[in-house]
Amino acid sequence: MPYKSKRNMRNLTTEEKSAKHLFKTKKGWMNSTKIWGVTVAGIAFSSFLVANVGLVNPVSADVVTQSQTQVTNTAVAVPEAQADQVKAQSAKDDAQTKSDQANQAVQTAQADVTAKTQTVDSAQKVADEAPTHIAQAQTDVDNQTPVANEAQAKADNTQTAEKVAQATADTADANLAQVTQTEKSAQAAVDNNQADQNKANTTISDDQNQISTAKSQVVADKAKQADNAQKIDDLTNTAKNDQAQIGRATDELNSAKQTQAKAQTDYNNALNQNNADKSAVQADQNAMNNDSAQSTIKLPDTSVWNEAKPTTQQGWDERTKKLKQWDSQGSALNENGFVLNPKDLINIDVNNLTSEQKLEIDDFYGNLINQIRQQDGMHQVVVGGQSMDKFADEVAANYDKDSWDIIGNKAGAGHDVSAITAAAKTVGLTDSQGNIYEDLSAGYLGMVSKPGTLAGYKEAIYDTVVSMLFKDASAHYGHTISLLGVSDWKYGFTDAAISIDHMGQIHLLGADLSNIKSDYNRDTKTGYMGHTSNVVDPAKWSSVGSHTPVFGNNPELAKQLAADQAKEAQSAQLINTTQSALNSANQDVATKQAKLDSLNPANVQQQINDLQNENDSLANDINLNNSKVASLETDIQNAQNKLAQLQAQAPKLVSDLNDAKSAVSAARTVADQANKALATVKANNQSAQADAKAQADKLAAYQAVLSQYQNADKNLQTAKDAQVKAEQALKDLQASQATAHETLETAQANLDQANQVLKNALAKQAVDDAEKAAQAEKDKQATQLPNSNMGHNGEVTSDQTIGHNGTVTTGSPLTSTSTDKAKSASVAETLPQTGTSASNSFMVLIGMLLLSLVSILGLGKLNKKRN
Repeated sequence: MPYKSKRNMRNLTTEEKSAKHLFKTKKGWMNSTKIWGVTVAGIAFSSFLVANVGLVNPVSADVVTQSQTQVTNTAVAVPEAQADQVKAQSAKDDAQTKSDQANQAVQTAQADVTAKTQTVDSAQKVADEAPTHIAQAQTDVDNQTPVANEAQAKADNTQTAEKVAQATADTADANLAQVTQTEKSAQAAVDNNQADQNKANTTISDDQNQISTAKSQVVADKAKQADNAQKIDDLTNTAKNDQAQIGRATDELNSAKQTQAKAQTDYNNALNQNNADKSAVQADQNAMNNDSAQSTIKLPDTSVWNEAKPTTQQGWDERTKKLKQWDSQGSALNENGFVLNPKDLINIDVNNLTSEQKLEIDDFYGNLINQIRQQDGMHQVVVGGQSMDKFADEVAANYDKDSWDIIGNKAGAGHDVSAITAAAKTVGLTDSQGNIYEDLSAGYLGMVSKPGTLAGYKEAIYDTVVSMLFKDASAHYGHTISLLGVSDWKYGFTDAAISIDHMGQIHLLGADLSNIKSDYNRDTKTGYMGHTSNVVDPAKWSSVGSHTPVFGNNPELAKQLAADQAKEAQSAQLINTTQSALNSANQDVATKQAKLDSLNPANVQQQINDLQNENDSLANDINLNNSKVASLETDIQNAQNKLAQLQAQAPKLVSDLNDAKSAVSAARTVADQANKALATVKANNQSAQADAKAQADKLAAYQAVLSQYQNADKNLQTAKDAQVKAEQALKDLQASQATAHETLETAQANLDQANQVLKNALAKQAVDDAEKAAQAEKDKQATQLPNSNMGHNGEVTSDQTIGHNGTVTTGSPLTSTSTDKAKSASVAETLPQTGTSASNSFMVLIGMLLLSLVSILGLGKLNKKRN
């Protein structure tokens, strides 16, 4: 089949496709196809000649075996060449990477040499200048050193002065905060007193208005009765039916009804406004109740505590009886005295209270103490303060350290006196009188309704105080006397604090500072005027932070309540006014209607009956209003009594407020002066610190210059050594660079050689594949032709046997084996020949060589173009 130069790639064998891929060049598919066509045609033609020659001269088995071996060897050579090419490419890539790295290293080293050279130049310049400049540098250092030292000493002094001024200002500010709080409390007391006075005045005014209205109504009702009586007489004596009078009476009635409608509207509006005002007042009261929900302790008759100590057994028996009544009555009065505030339903750690929680607990306890002392007429206490809180915490810590549990391992042992006195000593209180400070309870935390909460802690404190007041007979009322502050029995305390230990025991601590607070009147009932304070080391004691307990006091809510109550009173007055106007309008309409009705003789008797019934009703109203007036007058008297009491208290409250304001003004002046002085000292210190730094920096600069000159030769040598080292490193890297370049060139050469070997292997594989194809074709044709052989009698025996007479007889084919060499030679001699065997073999060989040469030249051309 003739060769087509544009043969479809799909018709090629795998080997042909591989060969053809190698012969592609940049000129495109057509050029490689042409060359490939010539090559394949030559190989095919050569194979054809070999196959045809085989018809005359069959290829021996040895030749076939050799050809197959060559094909096998070729198949092995190509994969090996490909593997070698991949290895060579990898080696070349690695060499390229190392060469690039060597180039970069040399570049970096060259830059380092340049830098080191510049350093040497700079060091040389300094070394050259040193002999002429070092003396001046030393002089600069010597002159600047005392200047810098003096500046630093001044800065140290101003720093100390600033600390002193800061402490003074802090103290003044703290005192200002304390007296400001006192002023706020005093202002709240004045405001509350005024609010109560306003409420009492409002009550009086409202009641007086109602009395006035009621009395006016009585007068009006009586007048109405008289008027009705006159009308009855008129109706009885006169029956007028003048049509003109009926028309005028109708007009008057219509006008009266219009007035009545307006009066009704005004009354309804006033009534709605009053209801709204009442709701506002109730809301204010609810807000105050929610804000100031607090537990209270009520005392029974306290006269037993104001009596002198008995001197006879009978006296003691009588006192014992009174004290038992005190206990039973007090317990009954306070059975449900604790009020749980919803705000307190928060979880707390009683042994790790925050400062806010600690302050609230102190206020709660102090509020309870001040409640009972106010009822007993005794002095109030203050709570907290630096030393008092520290004292309470130290006592609890000492109990924990001693494991002192009064309902456990120390049951019946009482107070841990050593723990109390040790704590007292740390804050400057006397420690020589035993326990004169502590009231202690245990077990109450485990019995509260809301354990683990702030409410539970407060409930335990409340139960402790109530128990100490009304269940203290077994302790001979020592706790009761302490909390009441009745000095005829035991010295009371002026300052209080509270703490709790890890065993759940509640420590109520109180200390007496009466002689420090010179204005304290200890007991107005007995005239007792105080005694020696418990503080024996004032340097350790600090009352900073102590304050009157504040609990449930909100001036803003109180002001709002007063304002809303005033509005309610105004709207109530407006109701009375509009009610009176409406009553008048109703009366006028009724009058006009009656007048109109009276003009009808048929209605005269009915009108008379109606007027009589109205007078009976008016008489009943008059009686009710008179009773109302009597009741209101009683209410007014009660309100006036309360108002007089509030007014009597007001001057003292105002005086306390004025004193507090004066104290604030004085404290503010001191604080302002202290802070102004502090600002001045701070400015001076900042200036001194800046100057000290500037002088120190200047000295450091001089010292740096001197050091540079003093070490000039050493620094120069160091720079030169570094330069030499850098230059040597550069040389070493340059040598490594040259080696890397040589390695790269070698790797490139190896890669080029591997590529050429691969090309040659592929070309040889193409030739071997062609020869294999030709051999296969020849073997195929050989199996299709009959084998011939000559018998001993001169006859040819085969598939078609030819005899001497030219006849052909069909028979069994002859089989020739490679081992029957003699028979093969005989056949070769008897078959017809077209030429000599040597001549045919030679021609075939020449043809194969020529065509193979053409194929190799084609492959070589492709390789050249590819390279």
